[in-house]
Amino acid sequence: MKPPKDLVKINNTEDLKKILLAQQVITTQAKVELLRVASETEMETLGLSLISLPNSPTIDFRAQEFVDAEKLLLEKYAKYPTLTEYALMPHLYDLVKWGATFGVTLIVGELIIEQVRSLRPVFKTLPRRLYRVLLSEMNNPTHKYLIDCLTEYLDFNFLKPDGTTLSTEEKLKFRTSFLKDIVEAFLIVSLQYGVVEISEERGYFLTDIGRRVLLHLLDSEKFVLQMTEVQKRFKLQEEEK
Repeated sequence: MKPPKDLVKINNTEDLKKILLAQQVITTQAKVELLRVASETEMETLGLSLISLPNSPTIDFRAQEFVDAEKLLLEKYAKYPTLTEYALMPHLYDLVKWGATFGVTLIVGELIIEQVRSLRPVFKTLPRRLYRVLLSEMNNPTHKYLIDCLTEYLDFNFLKPDGTTLSTEEKLKFRTSFLKDIVEAFLIVSLQYGVVEISEERGYFLTDIGRRVLLHLLDSEKFVLQMTEVQKRFKLQEEEK
C-alpha cells in the first residue's frame, strides 16, 4: 500500500488550527504522563547507575526503577499507530489513540535527546534529526560504519584555539572521534529504554520498539514539512485576495 502524500487532511485554516491544537494537547498529555512517572518514583530510595564517555566526566544516570517506568511509557506510545498508519487505515480512529506520534517525539526528546546533550557540553547544540538518522541507518544499513551516516548532517568548523586551520589528518581524526562519541552516547542511552539491544554476535541492533520509535520520528518530520507547506499555501492565498 502506497504511503499517503499528506498525513492529515487540511482544507482550510480552521482545519489547520484544529490539527495544531490536537498536536499541542497530545504533546502536553505525554509531558504530564512523563512528569507523573518522575513524581511517583521514590528516587531517594533508589541507587544510581554511572556511565562515562571518553574525555568526559562520569554521568549519574537515572535509577533503574525510574528508567523502567519511563521505558514502559515510551513503549506504550510507540505501539500506538503512526500518523501514516492512521492515514492508510482510517478505521483506527475509532479504536486507538490518534496522534501518538507527537507523544513519542516528546518522550524521545526528554528521555534520550536531552540525556545525550547533557553528556558533554559540545553535544548541547546537536540537532534532534541526528537521532532519527542513526536509527534509520541501523534499520537499513547503507554505510560501512554508523558514524558515516551522520557526516552529511553536521558542519564542522575545523579551527584550532588560536584560529589556525587544522591539517587534513587532524580534521579526519577530530571528526572521527567526535562522531564516535555521538554514536556511543546515543547507543548507551537508547539501550536503557529498549530502543536498541546489544549482543556478542550482532553488536548494537534496533529492537521492535526501536523500529516503532523510528516510524513515529519519521512521521514527525513529515508532519512538520506538511504543516510548513500548508501554512505557506494559506499565506499565499491570503496575499492574493
